[in-house]
Amino acid sequence: PEISENTQVNQGACSSKCRFIIPFFIFGFIAIILHFIIYTPEITYTIEASGKDSSLSYLSFQQTVLRLSYISGSLLIGGLTDLSCLIYSSSQGCNSSSNCINYNLRDLSYAIAIPSVVCKVAATFFLYLAAIFTKEPTKES
Repeated sequence: PEISENTQVNQGACSSKCRFIIPFFIFGFIAIILHFIIYTPEITYTIEASGKDSSLSYLSFQQTVLRLSYISGSLLIGGLTDLSCLIYSSSQGCNSSSNCINYNLRDLSYAIAIPSVVCKVAATFFLYLAAIFTKEPTKES
């Protein structure tokens, strides 16, 4: 983007009011609550589906994959965030750029929301498939 000569830059946060802050907090609260509501049945289902002898192994594997996804997810979101950057600050002593000064907020919101929703839908779908294809435990007399 081109900056005109009459542009005045002030240090600090913008003074404009955000009209979407209340819906944002409500949606965020609901999303966090839903995450924890879904997480407990996932662990319970893993324990029930794996059996008494191997439930520790299955839970360990599930938690390892979960922790590794936190690393790769952060790298993915960081890369998508960089794609929505409009203006980078120049680093001192190098010809490369460093920190982003201004983001295209619409692109940034899509870059974060779309992968998050896709991953949540995929996780729910796979949990549903696991529930369908797992056999009921038989009662031994």
